[in-house]
Amino acid sequence: MHTSSTLIDNQDRKRVLLAANYFIAVMSAFTSYINFKVGTYLALASIQAVVVFICFYLILKIRSDKLRLSYSLITSSIYMLLVTYATYMSNLNTAIGAWGMTLPVLFYFLNSIRPGFIFSIMYLFIYTWILVGVYNTQNIKPLANFVLAYLIVWGIAHVYEKNRLKNQAQLTKLALKDPLTNANNLLALRHDFEQRTKAEKDVGLAMLDIDFFKKVNDTYGHDVGDDILMQLVELFQKKVSEKDVYRTGGEEFVLLFDASEDEALKVLKEICTETEHKTFNCSNGNNINVTLSCGFIHFSAIALQEPNSLSKMLKTADLLLYHAKEQGRNQIITREN
Repeated sequence: MHTSSTLIDNQDRKRVLLAANYFIAVMSAFTSYINFKVGTYLALASIQAVVVFICFYLILKIRSDKLRLSYSLITSSIYMLLVTYATYMSNLNTAIGAWGMTLPVLFYFLNSIRPGFIFSIMYLFIYTWILVGVYNTQNIKPLANFVLAYLIVWGIAHVYEKNRLKNQAQLTKLALKDPLTNANNLLALRHDFEQRTKAEKDVGLAMLDIDFFKKVNDTYGHDVGDDILMQLVELFQKKVSEKDVYRTGGEEFVLLFDASEDEALKVLKEICTETEHKTFNCSNGNNINVTLSCGFIHFSAIALQEPNSLSKMLKTADLLLYHAKEQGRNQIITREN
């Protein structure tokens, strides 16, 4: 999954996690008060009171920190333990076991597919153990009814979460990918660049443009131009990671590099040389040759912490690209040039 897709998913889960902790805290506070007042389940009331404080602590951590798996696992465990203990203490005289039906939905919403599946099957075994192992119920009907209803809720939660993740990935692809070449787009560049700056590493940025591309489109047609763009992206992705290739305009691309300036320039020279000697075989039978002009800028980790560092890099790289065009095309211009 693309990092931006993961970010969107984490934001959704963070909201659900906050809502779950608020709900558990309020529910636990209310039932704790009732149990203390009635005096029937004092141990459960004490546990619920502790849960209230844990939930509010988690709420503070979740609001001030990025989403962590431990937060959702703790929340899921707390809720499952509350329902389990309440079911165990009720002596099956109440319908409190019905709360167990809510567990699969919460597990999947908070933790996604694999943890949701594990938590769901754990509670199914726990409830069966309480009913059969603890209370030695001879009547199979209560267990059968619970298991069948639980499996239906579990199945719906599993299918829903699986489809939700699939649809989210597709929507993210539409938002962050260029539909023609499948390269990342400018929106993806802005997000990915932000993640790079947090990693506190030097970053190289190359802006590449196909020389005389308008003439290619005018002479051979836009279908030929599209073929060249797609084949060019394939070439880029072989030389650098697929996630580091961005189409930012018609025939304009950006490549990101984690490597040193010398290493990045070496790869760029290979790209430009291979492009110059490559014959682009187009769908209408034309064989086209093109060249690239490139502007390259390398920023240190310190410089990347400055405000609007991406805008500065793009502006500088664009200016260097302009100089490459002005000085005859088919070349790489850096600040040192």
